[in-house]
Amino acid sequence: MKNSLELVPISASLIELRQTINDQYQKIAERAKYKDPRQFEVHFILGQEKGPADILIDFLKDDLEDFLKCSKVKIYRVTDRIPPMDYAALSSFKHKGKFQDTKFEVQLKIYKIDQFKCIRCHKYLSEEENEICRNCQSYLPKSDHSHRLTAN
Repeated sequence: MKNSLELVPISASLIELRQTINDQYQKIAERAKYKDPRQFEVHFILGQEKGPADILIDFLKDDLEDFLKCSKVKIYRVTDRIPPMDYAALSSFKHKGKFQDTKFEVQLKIYKIDQFKCIRCHKYLSEEENEICRNCQSYLPKSDHSHRLTAN
């Protein structure tokens, strides 16, 4: 387990990154009227070589969606063949930060998710309206073949 003093720079850098993304959420809300960040998918485009941004993202890899309050996160490298999206990004920006005395830059894009809100987890990952997403289905008992729940 890491010493709590070692986690301080990671926490500070992650909070700074999240604030940059939250600022973009706010701009999108003002411009496009999307108020719920769970309607968004965030794409990270990292540099060619592994660096400080990789350490930060790996630290929260399984919890990035919850940390950023969005429904989906995708991570790419600038050298990856990034699949084209069917629609334009709501926001495209760069975050410049510093971690362990090393400056880094991450390109980010925010897209609106073209799916429905899951009535269990409230993320926009459901294939159909008033249903639960595949992730939530994995938490239901196998005997329950009815994945349709009533929305409150």
